[in-house]
Amino acid sequence: MAQPQGFIDQSQPGYVCKLHKSLYGLKQAPRAWFERFTSQLENLGFTASSADPSLFIYKSHNEILYLLLYVDDIVLTGTSPSLITNLITKLQQTFELKDLGPLHYFLGLQLQPDLSFAVNQVRQFMHSPTDTHMVAAKRILRYLKGTLNHGLLFRPSSLTLQAYADADWAGNSDDRRSTSGYVVFLGSTPITWVSKKQSTVSRSSTEAEYRSLASATAEVFWIRTVLKDLGVFLLDPPLLWCDNLSTIALASNPVFHAKTKHIEVDYHFIREKVVRRDIVVKFISTTDQLADILTKCLSSPSFHRLRENLLLSFRPP
Repeated sequence: MAQPQGFIDQSQPGYVCKLHKSLYGLKQAPRAWFERFTSQLENLGFTASSADPSLFIYKSHNEILYLLLYVDDIVLTGTSPSLITNLITKLQQTFELKDLGPLHYFLGLQLQPDLSFAVNQVRQFMHSPTDTHMVAAKRILRYLKGTLNHGLLFRPSSLTLQAYADADWAGNSDDRRSTSGYVVFLGSTPITWVSKKQSTVSRSSTEAEYRSLASATAEVFWIRTVLKDLGVFLLDPPLLWCDNLSTIALASNPVFHAKTKHIEVDYHFIREKVVRRDIVVKFISTTDQLADILTKCLSSPSFHRLRENLLLSFRPP
């Protein structure tokens, strides 16, 4: 590192200092911190998830602990309160930790899937917003204020993994790129969702839907890997719902089409999963397509109906 101000060697002002350990504020400091914390967890018997290197799992006889690390924020849970307390005590011997008690929120984030499309639209203009964009952002804030008591409803259900994937073809009037949207359910509860503009222009609605289906498939497989690491195994293959019959035919037909050359990677990715029965792709009507709320602006009745189907329930204040 460069010699700090006030401590410059006047005889060798062009020299730099060699660090013997990481220093707070350097670009490599977060990586050094992560490696040190990971090493300590491994010494305590934890193993990192193969799907998420920030997820650590500890198993001892019939007890199990899960630790999730995000920079210097930690979520810790498990089957044994005494084991959790013991782990915190051991970590405090090496690191300065502050126990905040039961988890009510993480990283200050409180998300609503019904706002994903609106937020995705306004954030594209964060670099140089105009009055129009500020009006749209304020409308989102007013919606949030009016739905403070709405949230996801977690309830007991069968252990299944399914996703709804949709796309709005050429919906962006500036560059005619499509918007992909998908929501993944574990049981009857949505656990992850995405509304994102596609990186390239799609030449047909089938192509746009297929790209969205490929993204949803990749997300589903990542979630399934995480579940395996957590010791949760699914009895049935994940189910993906799509409202485009041409897309479903493309995924199910083993014959390679010339028109799929430009989406060849996505084509073979989904085809392989379908042939192996790793996933099942089924048709759903546009009316019941839950991911539709993530791809475009909807009328109020359609928006409210899909919002209710996403289990965004009312919580009494």
